[in-house]
Amino acid sequence: MSIHRSEQVDRGKMVPMLRGYALAYLAALSGAFVWGVDSSTATASKRRPKILGCHMEFLASALDGKISLGCDLATWHAYVSGFLNLMVRCTPTWIFELNVELLRRLSKGLRRWNEEELALALLAVGGLDTMGSAAEMVIQTET
Repeated sequence: MSIHRSEQVDRGKMVPMLRGYALAYLAALSGAFVWGVDSSTATASKRRPKILGCHMEFLASALDGKISLGCDLATWHAYVSGFLNLMVRCTPTWIFELNVELLRRLSKGLRRWNEEELALALLAVGGLDTMGSAAEMVIQTET
């Protein structure tokens, strides 16, 4: 789904965006089937935070510019925003299980993409520990 730029045929931005969204839905749906959407299962409480934390660390590192990606930027943008949006709306328990600093890094990366609403929603679902960062973001956005 995410082929290297040199292998792509110029099709505009629509096809790469659709690839990103499809990948986001596939990843979120697969995770929901494997781990569940809440913390009621014993398996989910052990494996989900670790695996999801590793994946979110990858996303945050790429957003920070520490990792070079080989896919189309439209695919990447659609995947990240789509996956995080699905987490906020459908599986907020997953976000609550993540490291607070990781959520802050993801939120800053989303703000650089002008995705302030999603960045704020991510922090809002993060719980009490992220409320200070959410308040700072609201103040910075208003000024």
